[in-house]
Amino acid sequence: MKNSFFVLSLFLVGSAYHAQSQIKTAEDSLIYIQELEKLKRLDEETAAEIKTWTEEEKQWFAKTFVFKRGQFTLPKVPLRSLKKD
Repeated sequence: MKNSFFVLSLFLVGSAYHAQSQIKTAEDSLIYIQELEKLKRLDEETAAEIKTWTEEEKQWFAKTFVFKRGQFTLPKVPLRSLKKD
């Protein structure tokens, strides 16, 4: 589980670095800051949601989305959420 958060964090940092290299004007800078704030809010909301997960949900997430290098397999059936919305 910690590995998936680490990978997500690396992705977000890499995206932010790439976006920062594209900033040319003050307006671009403002847009960049707003997007980073949106990402931070999303990150905080996701972390709060994950803290409420049951052990079964954590195991489902790890089994469904966390893979070891070179061991990715495609699911035979569509992914289904554990939650009954």
